[in-house]
Amino acid sequence: MKILFFFMLLLSSPLSANHDIQALLKKQAQHPNDPLINYNLGVAQYKQSVYQSAAENFQRAYQHAEGNDTIAKQALFNAAKSHEQYGLHLLPDNWQQPEVPVDPLVLDKATKALQEAITWYAKAAQDEKTTKNRALAEKILEELTKKKQGNIVTGK
Repeated sequence: MKILFFFMLLLSSPLSANHDIQALLKKQAQHPNDPLINYNLGVAQYKQSVYQSAAENFQRAYQHAEGNDTIAKQALFNAAKSHEQYGLHLLPDNWQQPEVPVDPLVLDKATKALQEAITWYAKAAQDEKTTKNRALAEKILEELTKKKQGNIVTGK
């Protein structure tokens, strides 16, 4: 219940998202193992496209969510989604197109992020939403692998 209340508060608050993140970082420094603080910090960071940090905080929330299945389940899914979004965020628009060049180092980072996403999706509840997201991440990973192979063949 607290999660939903705070999430709704974030949506309706006139405070800047950076202010929310800074306030939550201060709370996290005081209570580093509090799953609710870590979870809400992950939400705030995700909304600001700070996907790597969001994933770390969702993972931390999961690790410390002893006895709170609601936070644990949602934190698992959100950690996976954050890794997935981080990987996609690294890539240029239309990266799937053969003529769009992608730096090999970026491809490697994006591939690792998608692999991490799939790992976290596998840990999450196997409901329809998670299964669909995992399948999408696997498809993206397959496309990244093909892109990497294309880079090797063309010498890019």
